[in-house]
Amino acid sequence: MPNHYIVGWVNYFRLADIKSLLPKVDEWYCRRLRAIIWKQWKRIMPRFGNLIKLGIAKYKAWEYANTRKSYRHT
Repeated sequence: MPNHYIVGWVNYFRLADIKSLLPKVDEWYCRRLRAIIWKQWKRIMPRFGNLIKLGIAKYKAWEYANTRKSYRHT
């Protein structure tokens, strides 16, 4: 269903210079979704376990789970 809205929105603004803007919006959207998911995991062990489930090596998952960097930089 959301795909219909996006396709309709792109077709509506087809005459505008939107092709240069869409990749930037897509990058921002993906980055924001990753930050929201990272915030939902909250603590080290859920982060570690979920990163392992996603296929990241244990030593890297432990490193990422214990980072003090902000959501945006992780």
